[in-house]
Amino acid sequence: MAIALAGLLIVAIALLNAWATRAILGDHFSTAAQRAAQIAFVWLIPILGALFALHFMRKDEEPSEWRYREIPNPGDDLVSSTHGIRAGRERFESESGGQAEGGHGD
Repeated sequence: MAIALAGLLIVAIALLNAWATRAILGDHFSTAAQRAAQIAFVWLIPILGALFALHFMRKDEEPSEWRYREIPNPGDDLVSSTHGIRAGRERFESESGGQAEGGHGD
């Protein structure tokens, strides 16, 4: 009974390591040296190595929909809005005594 249980545990660990190895080999973001080091880590530290490798795997990016983002409404921009510029100019003129048009107080 104990031998069968030990055999089952070894098979489970081997399957977990094989799954992690396959995931590492499918990682296109890592270099060959990085993948080799990760696989060695998985097989040298059986359970923890596989769990860490699977946990920290990089996810593939979402496929693009080949659409550009929508152009924002230019009226939402304070700089391009004439109301925002006028309000700033009026405030400046009131604080400077009405000399906003390049006058030097002559």
